[in-house]
Amino acid sequence: MINEQLKSISTIEINSKQEKIEYGKFINALKKQYAKVLEQSGCSVNEDLEYCPRISWIALKGWKSEYDNKSEHWWITNFLHEHALDNENEFNKNISLKYIETEEEEKVNINRANELLKIVWPEAYEQINRLVTNIYMVYDESNSNFYSTTAPYWFGGVFIKKDQEWNAINYLDTLLHESGHLSLMIKQSYVRMLNNLNDKAKSPLREDPRWLNGILHAAFALWRICEGLKRILEQPTLINSLEKKTALNLLKRYFMDLGEAIETLNNNGDFTEYGKVFFSQIIESYSKMKEEIKWLI
Repeated sequence: MINEQLKSISTIEINSKQEKIEYGKFINALKKQYAKVLEQSGCSVNEDLEYCPRISWIALKGWKSEYDNKSEHWWITNFLHEHALDNENEFNKNISLKYIETEEEEKVNINRANELLKIVWPEAYEQINRLVTNIYMVYDESNSNFYSTTAPYWFGGVFIKKDQEWNAINYLDTLLHESGHLSLMIKQSYVRMLNNLNDKAKSPLREDPRWLNGILHAAFALWRICEGLKRILEQPTLINSLEKKTALNLLKRYFMDLGEAIETLNNNGDFTEYGKVFFSQIIESYSKMKEEIKWLI
């Protein structure tokens, strides 16, 4: 987790020279902190290392300065267009998302999700509030299996499919999931984790084969969600019966998905020394959680 001295630094909003300087400080500090974790695990770190794969280069190479004068509407339209192109090019799927206004009930549920995280997992709450700068509701005109997304071409923006059946736990799931992608994008801007990141294999969250780098992202996101749901269920007085039922159902499903993602990466991933450290932490947490949630599920 990012240390205390970085709490006040803006990570995304880069609208002035001073903020751009602070953004640079934030990234450098995060890099040093991540390097320290790697070194403690026996990995050497090259201070000049700047590995930027396709999924994250645009997020952390000063791209935002080129678009500071663009309107929010432009960003939303551009994101949805790019997301549709990604799905068409990579998965041969047509997806059409339309931006809609966030209703009051959705705002209440999102705020409650945040407050629950603040109680049960304050580190995750703080990270989400640093990395997620905008939340937008969208309507899926194509009736696909989409439910949320984020991407480097609008780093910090999270788009969520409108669903009348959702409660605070569903939004908690989504915030942990998408902020996990943002967090890993930053890490991957400095260290390569997979030598064969573009190889494809079966993914627990997609129907079609997915890049191994995407499966690594899925494993990290799933671990975060499972950890958050476990912590919620360990304090049952915080939630009502519907929220508890939702949390239990999601935890059962996601924990199984996490196991599948780990197995796929174990069988197919060619990890770098940095990737081995990162992936081993996921496996260790998964094994520990397996014992901890026996009584929950």
